[in-house]
Amino acid sequence: MKYENTVEGIFLKRENRFIAKVEIEGEIVKAHVPNTGRCKELFIPGVRAVFTKHNNPNRKTKYTLIHIWKEALHSFVNIVSVSANTVAKEGLLQGKFPFLIQEDEIFTEKTYGNSRFDFYINSKDFHGYMEVKGVTLEENGLAKFPDAPTLRGVKHIKELIKVKESGLDAGIIFIMQMGPIKEFSPHTKMQLEFTNTLLEAKNKGVEIYAFDSLVTKNEIVLQSKVPINLGVTYEDKTGKKK
Repeated sequence: MKYENTVEGIFLKRENRFIAKVEIEGEIVKAHVPNTGRCKELFIPGVRAVFTKHNNPNRKTKYTLIHIWKEALHSFVNIVSVSANTVAKEGLLQGKFPFLIQEDEIFTEKTYGNSRFDFYINSKDFHGYMEVKGVTLEENGLAKFPDAPTLRGVKHIKELIKVKESGLDAGIIFIMQMGPIKEFSPHTKMQLEFTNTLLEAKNKGVEIYAFDSLVTKNEIVLQSKVPINLGVTYEDKTGKKK
């Protein structure tokens, strides 16, 4: 996925979920933040950042924040939530998954039950629904999701289990919007329910994939398959370990 009209600057402060105060070309301005997650480990005052510049006079802000520099990775981290979908689709069409699909076999934003999934794929190797989750949280080369409790994420996985039980294929793709990453795992300390639901999905045949990305100033590209660690123990609703 390529970005146009990019410019580097400095992140100063996140004023609210959607607006950040930044410095670009020596001027203090406001930029749109296209990610409602917390991203506290990324939004550090004084860190390098990349923005896209817009010429639309109807916009409230001239810039959109797209990348934040992370020194531990020696790389930028893409923070645009919708980028993960585009990167995943590019990877699907490039044959980076264990099934082949064509452009006319993939459909976006399709509804099943009470959920709207990112992709519906109708091919000979995969016939069903696929959900994409972008990942920006990293610690010591290990990526985790979610960075904040997500009821919507749990709902999507439960619906994917129903998809699989109906006889269709079902899958979830975790896109690390950064790289390189050693391993991906659900963030159990943040949300135990998400981990439990993902484990249930795995046991019932929902396909789970994780990929890291190469992030440069002007693009983000699906890179390498990342090992997935779902853990071996968890707690049920009574608190008893299984």
